[in-house]
Amino acid sequence: MKIYVSENRLVLFTVCSAFVYTFLYFPFGGWSFYSLSTIACMSIVVVYVLVNLETVLNLYEYRGVNLLACVYSFSVLLSKAYNDSFSLLVLVTFGFKCSLLPFVEMQRVKGHIRFLYKIFLLWFGISLAINDLLMVAMPGRFYGDGITKVFFLGNKFSVGYDHIIFLIVFFLLYLNTAKLRKWISILFFITCFVCIYINCRTVLLGTIVMFAVYSSQESVFHKLSRKRTTTIVIIICAMFVFFTQITSIPSVKYFITEVLGRDVTLTGRQQIFAVLPKVIKRKPLLGYGASSEIISKYTGAFDAQNGFFDLIVSNGLPSAILYAALIVSLVAKRNSKAGRILLGAVYAYLIMSMVEVTFGTTLVLFSILLMTEKPSYKEEDIRILEPQTRISVRLL
Repeated sequence: MKIYVSENRLVLFTVCSAFVYTFLYFPFGGWSFYSLSTIACMSIVVVYVLVNLETVLNLYEYRGVNLLACVYSFSVLLSKAYNDSFSLLVLVTFGFKCSLLPFVEMQRVKGHIRFLYKIFLLWFGISLAINDLLMVAMPGRFYGDGITKVFFLGNKFSVGYDHIIFLIVFFLLYLNTAKLRKWISILFFITCFVCIYINCRTVLLGTIVMFAVYSSQESVFHKLSRKRTTTIVIIICAMFVFFTQITSIPSVKYFITEVLGRDVTLTGRQQIFAVLPKVIKRKPLLGYGASSEIISKYTGAFDAQNGFFDLIVSNGLPSAILYAALIVSLVAKRNSKAGRILLGAVYAYLIMSMVEVTFGTTLVLFSILLMTEKPSYKEEDIRILEPQTRISVRLL
């Protein structure tokens, strides 16, 4: 696809490419590279919003939600400061979280949102193609169990999440094309195949949930788009930590071990869930600043293996509640193709949070895209004055 790129879009291309590169190739760069690159990219987004503050105030329709995002971000900042884990990265991340929603809305109004989708699709497509080719052609070197070995793009969860993000962005970019159903069916099959091949049942479940929501009937979709339903789902997913005790019932245990052939401890998660109340009780308000060190001390695991409880351990119960409230506030009824797939993505990440830590920026971003999505939006209808210099670039 041939498009024309203005100077502003060249800046967006550079920044977003750096973001994607940092996100995808973290296993190669290490923590120092990740920190420096993330600080640089986030700082540019923050400066962009500050420079265009007058425009943001004129265009921005979601001041209440963004205020909630700022309060949540401040609670994280407070937790880090209290636990002596404050750093430049923490400070810049605070500014980035406060700027993310107005930044996305500005790009949508200026007609840049599809351009951003193309950037993500370009780099994710190239990286995933390399990853999948290597893990099939060279399984001895590029096949990982997520613990001792890793794939080209990291552990199996990283690979699975990258595939589901690529699927969502592809859908959003080409949702008005005639062959969308054909290509989405192919990508859905590939995503499910990869999840089975790398033994990542969590992302497989998330992919199925996403398309179940997308394909749901009008009445079901209407109920799922209610804030009350989202709240109930978040509570149930958080309480899954306590529901796992039912696996001790003989009939349930027999079904899991003998019929399904699975581990009754949910691959060690029961041991992790058992110590969470004790860990949280020591610092319920401000948490520990990060969950990895304290969870590793008690269980050897890297995190709490549950999205909501990982937030509690990291930043405290008030911060976790603010995050949940932010997600609920961002959920909106957008009964269009894009709205349906984005709501499906939100519910997929919520369901996956029962056994993985999926409460992060990606879930917030999908929720923001859902809230700002305009069913009648047409990029060609937008007329914004841009610099006159234009450069022909072939992206896809």
